[in-house]
Amino acid sequence: MSSSVLRQKMALFSLMFLPGFAWSSWITRTPLIRDTLHASTEVFGLILFGFSCGSMVGILWSGKLINKYGIRRVTLAGFMLLAIGFLLLAVALLLANQPVAFCVLALFGMGLGMIDIALNIEGAAFEQHINQVIMTTLHGFFSLGTLVGALIGMGMTVLNISINLHFGIIIGLTALTLALQFTHMP
Repeated sequence: MSSSVLRQKMALFSLMFLPGFAWSSWITRTPLIRDTLHASTEVFGLILFGFSCGSMVGILWSGKLINKYGIRRVTLAGFMLLAIGFLLLAVALLLANQPVAFCVLALFGMGLGMIDIALNIEGAAFEQHINQVIMTTLHGFFSLGTLVGALIGMGMTVLNISINLHFGIIIGLTALTLALQFTHMP
């Protein structure tokens, strides 16, 4: 395997790691988010529904967006929505605003949905290009990301690290990984 193909494969794996990492990291903070928003269990369920709505929109629109703008742009847009979602969720928490939190989680979910579809399409095309099965490993990196994100989120909770600092660290790590790996995406 050439070094170029190996770099492309590692880029895909790294980029698939990030959505799982980001998703599980903020999920570990849901009790604090619920309390900060002064939401009952029922209301918080509705706030979290924003994430599901956004995910479905991102998944359903991805094909059309990819056909029009290409996988790279859709992937990058998804990551931008992810980062914006983290930033705006911090603002929603500062304001203790439940409707804003719902909308922000919808943006966050839309970004994750777009990334998921774009990277799966890219992974399938790359798999055919290199004539090697990589999809199981690609999805394994999403799962590894959820494990690492959950561990970091739990650690941040145990250490009583502020949620804003936590989210800032996640945004920073995501941006750094994206900067290092995006140019190698096949």
